[in-house]
Order: sequence, then C-alpha cells, then structure tokens
Amino acid sequence: MNLTIPAVIQAAIDRGAAVAISVSAGKDSQAMEQALAWLRERHQWPGPFFAIHADIGPEFDWAWTVQLCRRNAKALGHPLHVVHRDNGDTLLHTIQKRVAVTAGTKPPFPSAACRFCTRSAKTDPINKFLRRAGDLVINVMGLRAEESRNRAKLPQVTIRKEISAERLKNLLPEEALAAWRPGKERLALDWNPILGWTFGQVLQACGASLTEMESRRALFQLGCYDMAFTGWPASPTYILGLDRHSCAICCMSARREIPIAGRFRPDLVRAIAEMEQASGFSWQKGNPVSALLSAETRSIPAQAGQVQPLPQRYKGVGSHNTYTRLPAGIAQNSAVLSRLPI
Repeated sequence: MNLTIPAVIQAAIDRGAAVAISVSAGKDSQAMEQALAWLRERHQWPGPFFAIHADIGPEFDWAWTVQLCRRNAKALGHPLHVVHRDNGDTLLHTIQKRVAVTAGTKPPFPSAACRFCTRSAKTDPINKFLRRAGDLVINVMGLRAEESRNRAKLPQVTIRKEISAERLKNLLPEEALAAWRPGKERLALDWNPILGWTFGQVLQACGASLTEMESRRALFQLGCYDMAFTGWPASPTYILGLDRHSCAICCMSARREIPIAGRFRPDLVRAIAEMEQASGFSWQKGNPVSALLSAETRSIPAQAGQVQPLPQRYKGVGSHNTYTRLPAGIAQNSAVLSRLPI
C-alpha cells in the first residue's frame, strides 16, 4: 500500500510539528499507526510522535481496547497517552444524563446527525491534550472513504479549528501554515492518510488478511477458540463477526452488527434497554436494542481477551512485507479444514 504525504503535512513535519495518532485499537488506526511509525523511523521526523486514545469507559467499550493500544504503541516504540473526560464520566454516564435531561421530549441517543458521543467522550479530551503538545500539531485519523459516502468526500488535510488560532481557522491549510507564527499561536491540522485504503489493505498492514480473518471466524463458530484467536494481530472483535471496532453497540453500527455485538454484551443491551424505556425512544430509529433482551447470549471466550504478540519485525508490515498465515494447526485438522472458507 502506498501512503502519500501531502506537501503541507510534510512541510509541517519538517518544521517540527508534533504528530499525534488517534488510535481506537481498531484495524484502521492500527494500520495507520504502523505505516506512520515506519515512515517516521525511515525519514527521521524531528518533532514529537505519539499515539493518543480516548477511553470511553468499560460499559460501551470492549475489554481489550486499551491493552491493544498499549501493545501496538510499545511494539512501534512510541508513547501512548490515554485521555478521559474531565469530570470522570464514561460514555454511559453521559448518555444517562441526557436521558434524564430530555425527559422523553426528544431523542437522547447519539446518531449520525447528533454525534455528541464522539465530541464529549473523544474529541474534547483529545483536544485538551493536543493543546499541550505544542504550537504546531498534526492530528492523524484512520478514516477511510470505503466506509461511507460522507467519509468518501473528506479532504486529506483540514484545519482543526477548535484548537487553532482564530485568525488561521478559515484559511486553507497551506495558507495557515505559511501565516503561522511559531511561539505566538497554535496551528493544528487534521490528516486522513489512509482514506483510499481498503478493508483488505488495512488488515495487511496489521499483519493479517481477509482470508485469514474469515478462516478464524469459521474456527470461532466451530468452538476452536485457541486456533481462532492465537496469533491474531488485530482486534478480536473481527473474529467475533464484526467488521468495525468501535463502541460495542454503536449508534453508527450496521443493523446486522448490533445483534452480533449484543449477543456478547448482554450487560450493555440491558443498560440501553433501560434508557430506551425511560426515554420512549429507540437506540436507532425503528431499531430498539430492547428487542434483543430475549435473544440468545454467548460468552466471550477467555482467549479473546488474551492480547496476542505481534508478528516479528512488525514495523516491516506493509508495502514491503506481508504476514499472511493461517492459524497454527489448521493443516493438521482435516475435519476443520474442510469446513473453512479458504
């Protein structure tokens, strides 16, 4: 995969910009983090370089998220900073407060049109940290055009207006960098370097492949948990059957994914169902999570929570090396092998 650095980003890097990689433990941010760490080492970027993760709290998150973020950053040799909301509220607490305030008068849940969850639980804590990172900052995000029509329209580089100097906010990124006064004002840029990458390409950068993921999903469904999870370098959520690593039950999830996640997170199903009952509104319009209360549940196997070591020479994964392998033991188990989609 190719990763092109826009001229304005390269110019900011050359001027010592701090490069902050927003990570979620999902495949996209993991692939982006790996690719940028390799570029940084190869080209000796002069400024600070670190990953940053906004912890939304255990109720909506997967248990392995922060551990995976720490593993990835450690393997690549740069710091990880985990940030939280100032008042200590988790995402669940934030939504519960909104349910109480709206008192059934309007939908209290986040949606595509009202993503207060992202702002309160992620954007605001990250912005607070970035304000202390220096007066020239590049915030890097793993958004991909393949995921939605809106993301397909995103530019590669924009000004992060919330934390940039007022006089720079409405300029083009190139104009803003040219006008920026070091030591006197802050300029923050948002960069989306993997917009054009596909699902398969990000898995390759993580050290895996679509074929391997489907094979491991089949093993998981057969109850072969050791084989399904051992050696898998990305988030276990993909082996459980989900295509996104986000909030366990996300307002932006595809309808097919909510029942899958709910099967493994009955605790979160109950919490959302209680808020639906209190507010009179559904989590997604026409798609109440409370409908899953009577659905069959399934325990997450212990193997999913065991953070796996990354492939050797993890920094080398990407355009020049590919780690594609099937789980150990498949070739010796013909009964299992005959049922795999490979």
